[in-house]
Parts: sequence; C-alpha cells; structure tokens
Amino acid sequence: MRLAGTEAWGEDRIDAALAFSANLPSSGAAIRRLLAERPRRPRRDVEGSPDPTDMPYKRGDAAALAFATGRISAGLAIAGALFEPQARLTMMQRIFTATLGAIAGTVAVQIRGEGLVIAAYEGQGHLLVSLGQHTLVERRRLADLAIPAAYASLQLRTKIGRLPDDGFTQAFRFGVRDPFTRYSLFGQAVKGAEQAPNLVPIVLIGRFLEYETYIGMLQSNQRSWARLAFRGPLIDWPLLAMLVGLHRAQEMPEDSDFALGPGTRFLQSLAREIAGAARAEA
Repeated sequence: MRLAGTEAWGEDRIDAALAFSANLPSSGAAIRRLLAERPRRPRRDVEGSPDPTDMPYKRGDAAALAFATGRISAGLAIAGALFEPQARLTMMQRIFTATLGAIAGTVAVQIRGEGLVIAAYEGQGHLLVSLGQHTLVERRRLADLAIPAAYASLQLRTKIGRLPDDGFTQAFRFGVRDPFTRYSLFGQAVKGAEQAPNLVPIVLIGRFLEYETYIGMLQSNQRSWARLAFRGPLIDWPLLAMLVGLHRAQEMPEDSDFALGPGTRFLQSLAREIAGAARAEA
C-alpha cells in the first residue's frame, strides 16, 4: 500500500532521503551548540525560548515519506519518537509532534476546558498545555491539530500512565464555554461521530477534496516530483489522525471507506492499517 504516483521513485533515493532525515536531530544539535558558542549581545529572552528551527516538521515530512511509500513500520517509528515533553518548541510544534505521536500510538491527547493534557508512554509523564492566552484565530489553528490528536487517542487511553486521576474516561471533553473547539470543523466531526461515526468523512468532505487537490498539485510538477524535490508533506496529518481515530473506535468493512480519489483512498487504507497495528498490540 502506497500513495499513487510514488511507484516510480527509486528505492535507493527513498532510503537516502530517510537516512538523511534520521541524521537531522544530531546534526541540528551540533549546529545549535556551535551557534551558542558564538559571542553575541546578551538577550533577556534567550534562556528558555523555543527552538526556532523547523526540525519537527522536517522529521514529520520523513514520516510522511515512509508512510507514502509503504514503509509503515518506519513511519510509525519516526512519528512516535517526535514528542518530547522537555523539548523547547513553539506551541504549534509541540501539538504537531503530539498529533503524530497520537497517530503512532505513543502519545495521548485530552482536551480540557481551555487546555490540553498530552501524555507520553514509556514513563515520560504528561504535559499540561494552556491555550487560554491565544487569540481565537490562533486557537482555531491549534484546534485543527489538537482535536484530531484527541480523537486518534480514543482506544489508547487505558494504557497511559501518570495521568491525572480521572484519566480518559471521557475521551473528548469539549467545554462549551470554549469556542475554539466549537468553531473547528474537526470538533463538529467528533461530536457527530458520537451519533453516526460513518458520517465523519462526509463532514470532512472539504478536507478530503483539499488533500486530493494538494497531491495533484505536487504531482503536476513532474520534474520535482520525480526527484522528491517537492516542498510540503505528503500526508494531511489532522485528516489522517481523524481517520485513525475512526478506525480505532470501531472496525468497519473496507468497502465502507469514503474517498474522493486515490489520495484519500490511500489515507483510508493507511489509517486502517495503523489502527489495526495498535489493535493487534492491545
């Protein structure tokens, strides 16, 4: 199973791209150490400030490349290792890494009022994230990652340790006082899933269409596509997280999968396989 249009990519080129990505964390750390040693004027906001690099997104692109070319285990390994509670990241980077972790099954996300609880496996504890100080526009952007991440965490909540006492007895606790969930299309889809899970893709039909159009645009530049030189991820991560959550919530026949073309058909198959892998481990 792979994204249509990737069949012509040479295996050596794919392996080289993934190997390059695997070296990014250590290379980035070395570069940051060198920059830190350079003399500079003191700044009060340097200590504890987020890492300004786009390293999490580059690693996310590598996970997308692995998934798109049928390397499911490699994609899960990359996505599952991104979230680090102590890492210096921006809010968007932090929730992005948590979303990929929720897809991979190494992280669970819970929405509480105006904040999030992000819990990692392997004894890493949990992280509390407040969204209350962000503008409504910013919170809606964050919601497009946080809500799918919470939905993908559905069947994994009983495995998490070091959570607050009430754990994940309610997987999607959307406070009605907080508009950032109510105004999100993903929030509407999750609420609708409680009554009719099969309608979730219909609610997200606009997102399905956007993904098909986006992949078509990437492939329209044949030269950059053939050389893997395109810019942008091969996966719509929030949409994949929603589909993973849908398939984790209940097993559905494959012929019931909703798709608008080869791109979303691939996402449905990928979500089914990821959900099945977690179910097999349970």
